[in-house]
Formats: sequence, structure tokens, C-alpha cells
Amino acid sequence: MAKIKGKFAFVINSVQDNSNPRVPVAGEDCFTVTLSKAKSIADDRDIFVVLRDDHKPLFRDIPKEVNRIFVKSNSVYEILFKIYQNIKGRYNLIVYIFSDEPLFDVKLTEKLVESHIEELSDYTYGEGFLPGALPEVVSSETLLKLISLIKDKESPVKRDSLFELLSKDINSFDIESIFPDEDIRLLKVELTASRKINRIIVEKLVSALGGFDVSYRDVCSTIKNNPEIVRTVPAFVEVEITDRVNHPVPYLPVDAISRKRGEMDVDSFHRILEIVHDFSEDPYISISYISEPLLHPEIKRLVELASGYENLKLIIETDGILFNPAFSNFIVDLKSDNIFVIFQIDAVREETYKRIHGTEIRYPERNLRYLISKGFKNAFAQMVRMNINEDEMIEFYNMWKKEGVNVVIQKFNDFAGVLPRLSHSDLRPLDKICCYHLMRDMVIFYNGDVPRCKQDINGNAISGNIFNEDIEKVWSRGNRLFVDYCNDRYSDDCRKCDEYYIFNF
Repeated sequence: MAKIKGKFAFVINSVQDNSNPRVPVAGEDCFTVTLSKAKSIADDRDIFVVLRDDHKPLFRDIPKEVNRIFVKSNSVYEILFKIYQNIKGRYNLIVYIFSDEPLFDVKLTEKLVESHIEELSDYTYGEGFLPGALPEVVSSETLLKLISLIKDKESPVKRDSLFELLSKDINSFDIESIFPDEDIRLLKVELTASRKINRIIVEKLVSALGGFDVSYRDVCSTIKNNPEIVRTVPAFVEVEITDRVNHPVPYLPVDAISRKRGEMDVDSFHRILEIVHDFSEDPYISISYISEPLLHPEIKRLVELASGYENLKLIIETDGILFNPAFSNFIVDLKSDNIFVIFQIDAVREETYKRIHGTEIRYPERNLRYLISKGFKNAFAQMVRMNINEDEMIEFYNMWKKEGVNVVIQKFNDFAGVLPRLSHSDLRPLDKICCYHLMRDMVIFYNGDVPRCKQDINGNAISGNIFNEDIEKVWSRGNRLFVDYCNDRYSDDCRKCDEYYIFNF
């Protein structure tokens, strides 16, 4: 392809959260592919690569004509400031991309840059594209303004950092965009390679399309015709560590479970952490499947084990009654940013809470407030939306937000008709979409059995046992069900279920 007319800097940011900035993808080095595609539209001397100082030995093969920008950290302030220092006075605009985006569309990038130049815009991007499909274009002057908007100079760079900064004062910028022929963002996948869950998608697309130099249109049509491409590894795993609850609540189908239940021992839980971590690399693990996790006699040991994995995120969803100050102190003392605690409070008024939880609201409220008073950032107040508490939803949201607590408003789940429908709210999308739970989630019972999905509370369709079989084999048995669902071929349980559009992580 001919080089784009007009002088611009093509900046490739290789600073990622993962330890390997040169991720291998489909037998190729991801960074090398991204650089090669950049070289097809920009001269070597106009390409800049952002490198961390401690990664210098990994990039000795970069052509000497390509510019290097060295940084000491992954802070967005340092990275953007160093980029500006290197391009000021030399370039009026910057094409900005991450090194793990080897499927970016070269022809659409040309269109993006030309649109930016013609419209004299401050910032131009692709609206409606999957992350990794296109770079961003920003003027040098605008980049300087964005740097001035950064308040926390230690905050890490993210894929959407530029747009996030623009949003702080969005009316002050002239923003332009181009749009794809088809919008498949509802799949919630990325054309990026840093995370395994997305890297496998890139590899599958490269295999199906015969290489990296592909159009975004072909990517969309290939995914649409082959939905199994987007089912890679589980991102969200719910583990049944106990069979007990403090009080029955109307949205947990405890009484409908007829299979044998029990408590998972520490060694079994540790095995699951090892198995799932090795398979998924950076999963979210919830230990609250239809139970109260703090009733497990070894709950502290389980939490300690999970917190020992750098890339694993632990979710504790609790009624909060046993989450007393001593347990809060234990959680805070672990000093982990990968623990998330969700308090099932569900109400504002005492009488409403008592109808749902059978006890006094002051216990979970007190415990949540104590946890956040200790500086814990990953605490959430949750309301499961039902007819009984619907009129308290806005008050609930405003009250906890005012106290600086994250708020989750959760849809009521009747578990495919097992529970009486206690909510008349219907938030289903107009068009049926592929089921997120079948695509991204896994449930593991206390004995290692893996049911079809979280709705299969009695294990009527077991995919396998995590202790007796390779996890990849167990997981792959769900491929056919997912593909059938995407092609409007539903099992009886799937036909009754309205959870398909609820996305966890």
C-alpha cells in the first residue's frame, strides 16, 4: 500500500500490563506484525515505539530508523508526556495504537487519517468497532491538552485512556469518527492479544482468513458465520465452596436444589485455582454460587490462597452479616487489589430488607461502611431488582454513591423458571444475541462437577468433572450448545431463560 499523504507520527505503545510485551500469536511475534503493518503506511523515521526501560533487550531487532521512546513505568502521564516531547514541533498529528493489535485494518486506518486531516479535527476514532480494529488519531496540540487533564500521574495507561481523558471536557474538542458496515460490539470481544481470552480469537481469525492483513469487514463476517471463534476460555468461574446460607432469600433457589451438596475442602479449592489459572491465565473467580461464602469454616484460608495469584481476581458476594470488622481487617491486611467484595443489601428501608433477608439492615450496612473506612476500594453495594424493592432503587443508588461506594443494580434471575418471577422489568435486547454465560462462564460444584451453566442448579447436564478430566475437554463440551444457541437452536431450558444478555466479566 502507498504511504498516506501528509506528515504524521505513527506511535506504537508496547507498554502493557502483561509481562511479555512481545506476545506470540499464530506463530508470529505480535509486535513485529503490528510494526510491519505500520511500516506499510508510514516511513520508518516517522514510527515511534514506546518501550519500558527494562524491556530494552527484548527490542534490539527494531530497525535503527524507527524511533524509540523509553519510559520507566506504565503510567498514562509519563507515556503521553514522553510521546509529546518526542513529536512536538515535528508532527501535527499522531496515529496511536497498542502493539498487541495485529489485526488493525490498514485501509481503514488510511481513511481514518484522511478524515482527521480533511475535517481539521482534534481527535478521530472508529465508533462501533471492536477494540484492536483501528488506531486513534489525535492532534499534537490536543495531546498536550489531554496531558493537562491527568490528575493522578500514577494511574496506569489503558486502551481507552485518550478517550477517557477527552470525556473529562468533551465539549472542548472537535471529535470525528468513522463507522463500520456492521456493529458486532455486543459480543464484547477484542481483537487484541494481551489476554488469552482475546488472543485465541485473533489466532482463530488469522487461521480462518489466512493471515494478519485482513479487512475488518471480513473479520465481522467470519465471526458471524463461525460463532465458535469467540468462545475461547472461561473468563468468569463460579465455585460452590459451601451449601449454606444465613437466611433464605427470594433470589437464591436453595430449596430447589435436589442434588447432593457439600463443602469444598481447602486442597480441592487450591487445585481448582491452579487448574483454572493455568487454563484462563487471568480469570475472575467467584466463591458465592448459591451460598454464603463466609459460612465456610476455612474461608480465610481460601481467600489467602486466591489472593496469592497475581492475575486472578477473587469475587466475594456476601449478605454481609458475617463480614464483621475483624474479617474486614483480614481482607485489608492482605493488601490485594484483586479482591472484590459485593454486599447483598437489596434495600434502603428496614421493613423491605427484613422481608428479603429476615434480619436487620444495620448489620450489613455497618460492615460495609467499616470496610470502606479502612480504605478498601473494591467494595460494592448490590440490589437485586424485584417488585418488593423497585421503588427504593434510585434512593439506594444515590445513598451509596454519596458515601463513595460502588453500586451494582442486579437483574432478578428466576433460574429458567425455577423461582417465581418476582420482577416485571424486562430489559432484554430487541434482537436475540449469543448467550454470554455459555460463551464466557463456568460453574464448578463442590465435588468438581461442571454443569452446563449457572442455571443448571441440579446438574442435569454435566459437562465433566474438573478433578477427573482435563479442563480443556470439559470446557470444549459446551461449544456445540453455544453454537446452537447463536444459530437459534435452543434447548428447553435455554428457551425459558432470560439471562443470556447478562455479562459478568
